[in-house]
Amino acid sequence: KLLAWMIVGGGGPERTPWSGLAMVGQAPESVVLSEFRARRGGQLRAQLADAGLVSQVASQVGPTRNGMLLASRFELSHVLDAAQGRMLCASVLGVRVIGVHVPDDQSLPKKAAFFQQLTALARLEREKPCVILGDFNTARRGPDTDQRAFRLEEKLGLLETLGFVDAWRRHHPGRREDSWVSALGAGRLDGAYVSAPLAHAVTDARYEHGPREQGLSDHSMLCVRLRVGVHRVAEGLGNGLFGAGGV
Repeated sequence: KLLAWMIVGGGGPERTPWSGLAMVGQAPESVVLSEFRARRGGQLRAQLADAGLVSQVASQVGPTRNGMLLASRFELSHVLDAAQGRMLCASVLGVRVIGVHVPDDQSLPKKAAFFQQLTALARLEREKPCVILGDFNTARRGPDTDQRAFRLEEKLGLLETLGFVDAWRRHHPGRREDSWVSALGAGRLDGAYVSAPLAHAVTDARYEHGPREQGLSDHSMLCVRLRVGVHRVAEGLGNGLFGAGGV
């Protein structure tokens, strides 16, 4: 079970403990967090580790800057930290997990550059078991938002051209559900795209709106279930709070 969530500004001093409890309550086996901040993130990391997600890697950005965190019950390997804290990749149980936080429309050149980098990586991984998930800051006008037009929405179509499948849309054809709701608008900005070799393994994809409705974030959690074979239990994961290879 993969959980992806944009926690907004590191979670905030009052929101952080409740955010950790909300994630743990979903019983995920791997977590992708956007806007994780190292200075405040120790509590979140400890909460996840206490729940068994002891293999953890974080973006190597400044302690007060937004980055990403990957945490898993299983060993994370072959880590790639890219795009200045907006992309964090690792392999877990033979699946390449690419966590993303796409820049928003206020910085269109950065958004375009990010999608260019992501598309290049997707081309390399498309014939392998791979999932790209997180906050895409992009929604398709019509099926995923009707309040505003997001720039570069065609880049989502390009991922599908490469063989990646929109996991939530596949399980909810024709349905409309917002994962982001704020005074600025609403839309399904958070998603998971799985490569063709992994598409058959997706058994469920859904949003958990409770934490957003409680004010912990303006984004809902995205939960995706994959049926993958566990060939071996990660070794040495009990060694230390953040597990072997934690950053």
